[in-house]
Amino acid sequence: KIKQMQTLLQHNPDGLIVLDDEGRVLFANPSAARLFGYTTDELVGVQLGLPIGDDDPASEIDVLHKDAGPLVVEMRSARLQWEGRMAHLVTLRDITAHKRRAEALRQAQQLVLSVLNALQTSIAVVDHTGEIILVNEAWAASAREGGDPNVEHTGVGINYVEVCRTSAAHGDADASRVLEGMLGTISGALPSFEHEYPCHTPTEKRRYLMRALPLDLDGGRGLVIAHLNITRQYAAARAQAERETFTSIEAAHLREQQAFEHFIMGVPPGALRALPARPGLDDRHLGGFVGQYVMLIEQALLQRAYRVHDAQNARVREFAEALGHADAHPRDVIQIHLRALQRNRQAQRAPDLLQAQVEESRLILLEVLGYLAAFYRENRQIPPAR
Repeated sequence: KIKQMQTLLQHNPDGLIVLDDEGRVLFANPSAARLFGYTTDELVGVQLGLPIGDDDPASEIDVLHKDAGPLVVEMRSARLQWEGRMAHLVTLRDITAHKRRAEALRQAQQLVLSVLNALQTSIAVVDHTGEIILVNEAWAASAREGGDPNVEHTGVGINYVEVCRTSAAHGDADASRVLEGMLGTISGALPSFEHEYPCHTPTEKRRYLMRALPLDLDGGRGLVIAHLNITRQYAAARAQAERETFTSIEAAHLREQQAFEHFIMGVPPGALRALPARPGLDDRHLGGFVGQYVMLIEQALLQRAYRVHDAQNARVREFAEALGHADAHPRDVIQIHLRALQRNRQAQRAPDLLQAQVEESRLILLEVLGYLAAFYRENRQIPPAR
């Protein structure tokens, strides 16, 4: 039986050593000898100093190869009878290559995380189920700023897909779109996904762009999710659009001014430009009329929003008559109109509100010019050319 056991031990791919209670080698198979760089005969009788006990669980230890240097091995030990006495059977498995690969992977992951942490963009990686498996520091900082100080509800271990699914079920349109885009990208139906959304704080109105890109992981297709703060770009684009809109409005109002010159004065459009220039309303009068014009716009918006029918027409008529008494010219009215729009634009109103103001002010402008024409005709006055 001992011979049969020795034969089995000789051909085992793991290193097998039999030790007495003092730790001296009674037997070593070829695999064990290779771990230490000696022959089996050279190992017999040597006290290796291995940490042995009765039926020890697996543990990792370092052993010294004669030529290759230190190796990492997994060691197990158990009691057994050997040649009529109690001894210890030690199993040694070389895991050096595995440990080196694990360390290389750990270093690679640390490098990736260091690169991600250097970015100001909030980034998370989710697996094929939607569970977050990695976030960078920008993501964590954003979570803390948003009320999750320990990143317990928005960090690693949270299922992003399920969070969006729950929010979508409660009527969140943004969450519904994000859910659809994430699932489509994970399944391969979409090559990627982007979604722009507002994310305001008590002190700042912010705009973000979410971008989801596929990532092949061991367990299946996951996603790299980035949230980019585009508040400045969004504000710049909106300002540019507003400038273009304002330029278009100015051009349209110039054409209207020329048409009303013809209507009021009975001269061809633009003919008044050829008349000698005279001073228009001074800045003090213009400023006062601009403030009244802004109030007319606000009152028109309230009437439009709440469907209230009040004395708006009378106020517009009174405003036009006040302009007539001040010898205002259609060009003065256009100037008042444009300054009022500029004042509203500088107040950083929301785009939809600004558009509503433009629409209402256009109607008010037409009314004012109409009442002003009637005023001059009724009083048989001609406003001085400017």
